[in-house]
Amino acid sequence: MGLLNWCRLYLQVLTLSDIVAANGHFILQHAKDGVKDNTRVSRLRWPNQGKPTANDWATWRSTLSALESYGHLKSPLGKWVNVPHQEWVQFMDGQSGLVYMIQAGSVQCYRPLLLNTRTRAGPQCWIDTLTGQETLLIPEDLVPATFHQSQITGSLASVVYSSSPLPGPAPVLGQSSRNTFFKDEIEGLQLPLEEICKAAMSGKLVVSISTTGWKTSSDITGQWAFHSHMDICSGQRPYPQDSKYRAELYSLHTAIHILLRACTIKQESLPLPNPHPITISVSQKRILTQV
Repeated sequence: MGLLNWCRLYLQVLTLSDIVAANGHFILQHAKDGVKDNTRVSRLRWPNQGKPTANDWATWRSTLSALESYGHLKSPLGKWVNVPHQEWVQFMDGQSGLVYMIQAGSVQCYRPLLLNTRTRAGPQCWIDTLTGQETLLIPEDLVPATFHQSQITGSLASVVYSSSPLPGPAPVLGQSSRNTFFKDEIEGLQLPLEEICKAAMSGKLVVSISTTGWKTSSDITGQWAFHSHMDICSGQRPYPQDSKYRAELYSLHTAIHILLRACTIKQESLPLPNPHPITISVSQKRILTQV
């Protein structure tokens, strides 16, 4: 029917998987109500479709209800087959249980309050959406997830997730030049991650940040170093000439990225449940106002 196609074009969806939760068990309520999903935006170019009428949406919901029984699909979807045209921004790490969401070029990390509670639609977890913390270290084997909030739950959201990752290339999270810049900086470095982690967990880690060269010089570099009772490791990085921030800031973020990676080797998934103090020493104190 033409009116069903109008609804589909307005929502910019192609297949049932475009309007189903990540676990493949139920159709999302906003898709039934005719509300576009801003967490799964299509990468395709679509014709300009005006908003269908209330009667059109009633027919749309009636058609979708034929696929369900008591709010769940009669035939749940299986593993992913093709690369989706939608850009997913909500993910879960099956090993650590941490939940991730891309927001405005950064990645927010959430630690579940309840993990793997069983429901008719399979396992789910609960998070508080007000407790997200920005992270620079993203696991590779993530599976797509769907957050669900309501007026009753407030900031609490239930999270259902797929049993398999999306096919094709791994999702690029936090695709800001800043995060890519820091990740590339430590790729290939031989870092004593276990020693850094041990010092961080003991509360005796000191991170020193400094610079060499001049602001107007092309050879200006930022330097970082890790210490406890003895020197652990150190390094330096070139300063981006088009940056509006101080060189120390880039060195500090590199050090934080290294620290995040170090603390995950012992399955100490960040944010840490019992944070330990870490001393940061910088050559210019005002750099801390830019962090």
